Amino acid sequence: MALVVSGVAGCGGGRESEGSDDHVAAQALETRLEGGETWPAERLRAELAALDAEREAATDPLARARLARAAGRLARWLALATGETGDLTHARERLVAALALAPPAEPSWTFEAELCEVGLELVRLESIDAHDVPAAQRAAADLEARFRVRDDRPDAVGADAPGQLRLLDCLRQARRSATEQMGPAATRAGDHGDAGPAADAGSTTAPSTSPVTMTDVSVYAGGALGARAVLRFDGHATYEVGQSQAVRRKPATVWIDAHDVTVLPMIGERWRVGSGGLLQVQRTTSPTGGARVVFELAEGAHHRVFVLPDPFRVVVDVESRQSVARSLRPQLPEGAPHPTRLIVIDPGHGGTERGATAGDLRESHLALDIATRAAILLRRALPGVRVLLTRQADISVSLEERTAMANAVGADVFVSIHLNAADEPVEHGGVTTFVLDTSDPRQAVRLAARENGTSARDVTDLQRLLAGLHRREQVALSRELAESIHRGTLAGGRRILHDLTDRGVRSAMFHVLVGARMPAVLLEASFLSKPEEAELLGTTRYRQALAEGIAAGIERYVTGS
Repeated sequence: MALVVSGVAGCGGGRESEGSDDHVAAQALETRLEGGETWPAERLRAELAALDAEREAATDPLARARLARAAGRLARWLALATGETGDLTHARERLVAALALAPPAEPSWTFEAELCEVGLELVRLESIDAHDVPAAQRAAADLEARFRVRDDRPDAVGADAPGQLRLLDCLRQARRSATEQMGPAATRAGDHGDAGPAADAGSTTAPSTSPVTMTDVSVYAGGALGARAVLRFDGHATYEVGQSQAVRRKPATVWIDAHDVTVLPMIGERWRVGSGGLLQVQRTTSPTGGARVVFELAEGAHHRVFVLPDPFRVVVDVESRQSVARSLRPQLPEGAPHPTRLIVIDPGHGGTERGATAGDLRESHLALDIATRAAILLRRALPGVRVLLTRQADISVSLEERTAMANAVGADVFVSIHLNAADEPVEHGGVTTFVLDTSDPRQAVRLAARENGTSARDVTDLQRLLAGLHRREQVALSRELAESIHRGTLAGGRRILHDLTDRGVRSAMFHVLVGARMPAVLLEASFLSKPEEAELLGTTRYRQALAEGIAAGIERYVTGS
């Protein structure tokens, strides 16, 4: 019996440390499996034995965790290939044993993410392979209890921030996987029918016509300046927003009451944060019998609440006192350089979200490659400025998570890098750079819907929301940043493709830019659906030219040159 394995993306594939000799076998294995090869059971057993030998020889705890995860996945595939109960039991025992691996001497988000992904394989085994939903839910709850992010960790943001994002993504995937076999009533995510309008603070959506489940509560914090919490639902939930002022020793609070909803059992009940103006988050039962999520705010912190549709999310953004003071800094003289300490570059898509494709080319892979090249160039050109990527591997990072990360670390610039595509043949491809604005041209709606993973109707519904979220200064600086990046990218691309089309700087409703507290732009660097551009995107020299143009544009904005 043979097994066809295709598109096995996992939670990251261990690709962020490509130079490590200890997990070369795991990387090579995953690369081959992603090619969709058909493997006989005998070959799977041989590969499994080789991985076990690699793991036994490895001395670094992180390398052992990576190899254990790869071996656990392979053991699952072997069980699927043979259909033998013994192989399934062996895979389960292997994963349980791997979860007991000793941690490194210094705590590491990346190690915890690797170990969480071992547990994620166990959740998937119970849910998908063994069809045992209660066992999958127990395994997911165990992961939640063990790995829930604690934002008071000293390395919560910084060099290991991608590891923290991976851990958050792993926990979210575990919750989803725990209910994959429960049928449509429990897994309606992404099937929402007609979306209602986006709502600002204090608003309530139209009543739901069927039971809605709260599927996740994610808290993104770790910096001194801001925090974000996202409540996810599998349908449109009715909700209300309430707040109370600080009294004596009791902090100010804001709460979300979600009516007539059930809560997945593996969702936590309390998140201690202590940074970004957010003290803690607590989930309880609302007076109406639904779910209440309470946010305790630090002194002087501000908050705002808004909704992103399809999938339905209620987002709570918190700004600390430091962030509020920083946003009120005096206006700079015209032509003066911008005080930039940190640049966040966001490679679009990733993980299961491949983005646009052309043959073997994936937008998620290309965007990561171009973003990484641009980051290297900026670190050389601006040695006094930190440059951070929202992901350094092929992992899933939610749209609101990307902006939350930039807000939490106090970024001064946010640039999201994408490649464009169209459903129909295009006469002209080219470069387009977008800023978030309420005056969204009709021709940008479909593109925004694709990048947001939503419908065109939901894009236009965001206009009312965005009018209340934007700051006049930020809009002006975002457009200035966009113009500079656009000129640089176009010039870089034209060194290779001389007739690369200039599609201009435009406005569009991109979710990834919503709530950004710094100048923020989204770049569509070329067209994957334009054959000439797709062919060049497959070459290193064209991607390097685009990266050089992007870096030059950001440098020009930062230095005021």
